[in-house]
Amino acid sequence: MGSLQAGRDRLAKAESCLVATCTHLSLLAIRDENFQMWLRVIRNIMPDCEACNPRIVPLKVAADRLANAAPGGPRDFAYSRLCFEVKQYFTNTAADHYEAWRELGARHGTRRG
Repeated sequence: MGSLQAGRDRLAKAESCLVATCTHLSLLAIRDENFQMWLRVIRNIMPDCEACNPRIVPLKVAADRLANAAPGGPRDFAYSRLCFEVKQYFTNTAADHYEAWRELGARHGTRRG
């Protein structure tokens, strides 16, 4: 595999890991003993997210702020921002998928919704 393809694969895996990690963190009812581990995961993958898809840039920024925020108020604020950005990401993704589904149906004469 060429280095360009390897770089693309690494970026894709890093993006996927970032979205999954952010989503997991946003669903936590309490910050358990694994919270610090997930912050390290974010810090570790962040360099490979440098050229990420523009769609996940707000998640990347929020995750980076959370991973590097001081405990207490700054971390609480960063966590709230991450939760907001995760919600926005999935709201936009769901809307885009629905619109793509509708357009596909319209092209094939099976439009519903």
